[in-house]
Amino acid sequence: GSTFLEDFDMKIVAFHPEYLKYGFSVAAGDRIAVANFDGTSSSATVLDEEGGVHPEDGEELLDVRFDNGEEFLIRYSSIITKLAMKDGQELPANDATGDAANLLSRAPRPTLHLLRMEDLEA
Repeated sequence: GSTFLEDFDMKIVAFHPEYLKYGFSVAAGDRIAVANFDGTSSSATVLDEEGGVHPEDGEELLDVRFDNGEEFLIRYSSIITKLAMKDGQELPANDATGDAANLLSRAPRPTLHLLRMEDLEA
């Protein structure tokens, strides 16, 4: 929201129904959905959550095994969500939904709140 602060003297605060303040963590054995380059997703199992760091930008890497048996190091940012079994089907896991720190930025539907700085100074 700092671009709006400089240009319009406003801040943007985002709210989302599934907001997670600290993101989610993964561990060996967790099932995850991974974003593919073509816009699709693939399921994989985390083998090692500390697969190293990317040499170009230092982003954390994970060692995973995709459902087709291939193993790769992937960027942490390519994880779409953790997966969990529910009624025999693999679905996104709602991680830490009851954590009070998450509730501050939750809303029933995705929302952008525009804060005019002059209103905050009053």
